[in-house]
Amino acid sequence: MDRRTVGIILAVGLALLVGKGALESKNNPHTASSSTYVAAETKAVPVPVPAPVSRTVEATKADDSKFNYDLSNAHSSRNLSKADLAWHALNTYGWDCSEVIAEKQSPAEKYSVITCSSGLKLRVYRRSDAHPIIRNMKGGYE
Repeated sequence: MDRRTVGIILAVGLALLVGKGALESKNNPHTASSSTYVAAETKAVPVPVPAPVSRTVEATKADDSKFNYDLSNAHSSRNLSKADLAWHALNTYGWDCSEVIAEKQSPAEKYSVITCSSGLKLRVYRRSDAHPIIRNMKGGYE
């Protein structure tokens, strides 16, 4: 056999041993006693701490209301977001309220007060069986 053939056979054999994992240190218990064994240092790698997950920001603009796409629940006052209130104020009542920037519920009153981006403050009377009634602060519709 010539040297080239022997080299190819040795290379194939070595590749097979490596492929089967016979030469890995975890599978060979005598590797540490070997004169060619070098212990690798392991260093603790700091794991980045993820930033706290912020709550999703509530939509506030009438353009972001679910009623722009689906009017099937527009007859109820349940679970209305600020965007939904802005949509009703703008589209149902015609108020200058394209965005609700704040809503305050007084515990003693049956209505909440919304503040629109235009500076307008409106009373919102929520009803379970119909869309909310939205009036000005004096109780009227002007």
